[in-house]
Amino acid sequence: MQSYIDVKYVNIISPYLQQFKKKGDFLWNFRCPYCGDSQKSRTKARGFIYRKKNDLFYKCHNCGVGTTLGKLIEHLDSKTYKDYIFEQFKKDSFSALNNLKLRGNFKRAMSGLMQKRLAVFSDDQEFHKLREIGYSTRANALNKLPELLQQLERNCRKNGIQVYWAETVDQANQLILEIAQRHNAKSMVKGKSMVSEEMELNHFLEQHGIEALEADLGEYIIQVDHELPSHIIMPAIHKNKEQIAQMFHQKVEPSVLVESAEEMTAIARKVLRRKFYQADIGVSGVNFAVAETGTLCLVENEGNGRFCSTLPPVHIALMGIEKVVERLEDVPPLLSLLTRSATGQAITTYFNMITSPRKEGEKDGPKNVYLIMLDNGRTQI
Repeated sequence: MQSYIDVKYVNIISPYLQQFKKKGDFLWNFRCPYCGDSQKSRTKARGFIYRKKNDLFYKCHNCGVGTTLGKLIEHLDSKTYKDYIFEQFKKDSFSALNNLKLRGNFKRAMSGLMQKRLAVFSDDQEFHKLREIGYSTRANALNKLPELLQQLERNCRKNGIQVYWAETVDQANQLILEIAQRHNAKSMVKGKSMVSEEMELNHFLEQHGIEALEADLGEYIIQVDHELPSHIIMPAIHKNKEQIAQMFHQKVEPSVLVESAEEMTAIARKVLRRKFYQADIGVSGVNFAVAETGTLCLVENEGNGRFCSTLPPVHIALMGIEKVVERLEDVPPLLSLLTRSATGQAITTYFNMITSPRKEGEKDGPKNVYLIMLDNGRTQI
């Protein structure tokens, strides 16, 4: 039974395979997952590594059984592969550092962010006092982490939120797939979520025939251009206005070349609004999860988080286990630190507090709310 490997992984490994195809040299020592044959295979011989659509496959020269390259990679000489990746990283790094336009984009955007942050933290005494409160709040939560997570689970369940635990990203992705299949979902809209980036959720869902569209404008820009975010707050910070305009012109309908940020935002808004109404599931992150009330807090500026968590009939919230806090009163100082440090704002445009699915008599909100709490090595730190 064939399983598909991540498209990004194919892009990484393809040049590595090509260099051996050109040389006609041995690829690596491997053991066939089917017959156990451990002889070396030449990639030039009858094309044992071959491409089918967007994926690479392997066919054993001994038993003739085919498998995905992903399974074969498990038997790859790790040192050879790591050396190749390191060399590729060095090349990409030097290329980026020598890209004057890219450096200019970063400098312009980051300078603006830093100036805004300095302006809202003009009082040093207040700033240090707020940081001390934030530190003690986080330290308290980490010291009580197991009991607070259990309390959060109890109160969420009491409120009607269905809670799941995931030790690894594979478990978290599988949980989301099961929820999607349970609700016959074919499309999802996503608010900004760093945990979903950690999980590479979009690629996983795409492999299973489920569309996952980013609703945050910066994340949407990156997704349309098939890139990864370059900043936790401003995912498309490495692009300037002209580059984004050209990309929209080439890849987003209607295919018109616009100049202003407002016009580009309007084009994206038209696409996203339609998707919000069509989506089967909305996915969001969690900035703070309050153990004493079972409340999930979501901080944002664009309103996509509120759309994702209210319009679709199903809402899935993804959180790293470190996001829990003990009391509701712990949230305001953390929120103040977050918004001022992130975007230089005293408060964001939207602050969402999600405590339950839609109740009887309410006119909006999802009928089902799921919370997935991810560890993925956090408890080992």
